[in-house]
Amino acid sequence: MLQLDPQDDRLASIAGLVLGYQLPARGCVTGDGAFSVLRLSPQAYLIVTPVNEQYEYVTRLSKALAGGLAVVSDVSSGYATFRLSGPAATELLYRGCSVSLEPPDLAPRNCMTTCFGRLGVIIHCVGVMEGIDLYVQRSLALSLWNGLVEAGRGCKLPIAGTGAD
Repeated sequence: MLQLDPQDDRLASIAGLVLGYQLPARGCVTGDGAFSVLRLSPQAYLIVTPVNEQYEYVTRLSKALAGGLAVVSDVSSGYATFRLSGPAATELLYRGCSVSLEPPDLAPRNCMTTCFGRLGVIIHCVGVMEGIDLYVQRSLALSLWNGLVEAGRGCKLPIAGTGAD
């Protein structure tokens, strides 16, 4: 997680150089799929890296942004990720979300924070073929899983790994 002063263009530029991508506008995502930077608010970015690469980025960003109004922290063990894919993924999300999940609100390379049921989630539309990633606090992962399974039953979606319909 990267938080920095939204008015400090110098810090944003430095962070962009370290990450290899310009920091995205609010609700947008930069990156190449395996590595993504999601802008969650005017000052907060969730950086999604391949497994175990977060340590390198935390170290590099912390050094590069030292002395500025910025905070870099490893939150990887604090979140669980769910990937929804297929033509009914949006239908499933609509069963638990009250926000628009259609373009332009949610299109490839976009993200948003909202609730699924009563659980706060980050929704990242990775791409048409790749699907939609949901990030939730790890302590709430089982609750989200149960909510997704229940919503999936209602629209007859197969749930991988459970044998349920």
